[in-house]
Amino acid sequence: MLSCTSLRTGILASAVSLVAGFAIVFLAAIGLLPMVTAGYFGFYLAVAGVLSLLVLFAISLTPSAARSLAECRH
Repeated sequence: MLSCTSLRTGILASAVSLVAGFAIVFLAAIGLLPMVTAGYFGFYLAVAGVLSLLVLFAISLTPSAARSLAECRH
């Protein structure tokens, strides 16, 4: 079951993963990290961030999750 706290935690983890992926790719592009290894790792982190956000969105649209999320305090 998706609760308010787990939704916020998931969104934060998704954002951290996305930003870390872009930061690693940037560091690889300017030459501070090995290009091939860091490039792939950063790409996978960024994709994982986007996919996790999409999965959270899809789960939050289910009727049972929508009812529990409707009671969240904003």
